[in-house]
Amino acid sequence: MLTNPGCTCCPPTPIGLKLNPCIVTPFTESFLSAKFPVIPEISEDSAFSMPVRDFIFGIRSVIYAAATGSIKPELSSIAVIHEGDFLVFAATDSFRLAEKTVALLGGSTVPQLLLPARNAAELMRVLENT
Repeated sequence: MLTNPGCTCCPPTPIGLKLNPCIVTPFTESFLSAKFPVIPEISEDSAFSMPVRDFIFGIRSVIYAAATGSIKPELSSIAVIHEGDFLVFAATDSFRLAEKTVALLGGSTVPQLLLPARNAAELMRVLENT
């Protein structure tokens, strides 16, 4: 039985191998699902639409200022906030702050979002290819 001593985010977990005559199967103990936050359901009322190029423009304008480390997840994210007829994109790494305001069409109501920068970069790449 081995443990994972390099992992500092959780207690040491036994890692082992089950040996059958022809098969080697690695196994580890897992965490209880109750220890993880529940992902909220998104209702139809929370849906919004806007031009893809405007959403990409908002992300691209601020993503450089998001922190690259994962010590403070709120700093390595992009805040998307609805203010009146505008959508505000903001990011910071605590030394610099970037903010971009994009007009929102159609009077949509947008929930406040915290979009991780790594996911935002990938989302930008996916949306650019559509």
